Amino acid sequence: MVRLRVFLCTYRRPTLLRRALRSLMAQTFVDWVCELHNDAPDDGSPVAVLREIGADDPRFSYHAHDRNWGAVATFNRVFAGGPEPYAALLEDDNWWEPDFLASAVSALDLHPTASLVWANMKLWQEQSDGTWIDTDRTVWTWGSPPPPLIELCTPEFYQAFDALHSQGAMVFRPGAFRATKVPYLLPLSIIEMARERAAIGPLLL
Repeated sequence: MVRLRVFLCTYRRPTLLRRALRSLMAQTFVDWVCELHNDAPDDGSPVAVLREIGADDPRFSYHAHDRNWGAVATFNRVFAGGPEPYAALLEDDNWWEPDFLASAVSALDLHPTASLVWANMKLWQEQSDGTWIDTDRTVWTWGSPPPPLIELCTPEFYQAFDALHSQGAMVFRPGAFRATKVPYLLPLSIIEMARERAAIGPLLL
């Protein structure tokens, strides 16, 4: 069985989607399948990008939503996962280092009670001309050198209130959550805080 299902979610950003898609195809870990979810039913550009970059790759499937689901409903679908033991969310404005999936899957393999693992995301800033600049900052800040792995057991004050949630650089076990859905009316900024309270087992960074 395939070990990981990637949910690549996009909404009217074909240029960014190309970058995200190429970063997935460049992963050193190759035991994955990917659902490309288009949340703009009237926009045909995502399927065109998929045909352009991944047309001959049988690991991809295309899912045009019947209506605009919005971010909360789309993320709820992601956390429901699939038959694979692991799942990951790749949003169209993020991209992964080539060894991201290999490192994340290895961490979960070594910690069978953990619900998910995050990578510390690098922060880039988009310019008005469409180029991107590396800010030389990360979501999480630690001492130097940073620890190779940090285990967070909820409730964790720092994780809950003092840092962004790196959902765009995360691999998780869909079966390790008491609930995979959050209420649709919940503000987007706190849905991961709410969902992570349903995690069974520690969170790894």
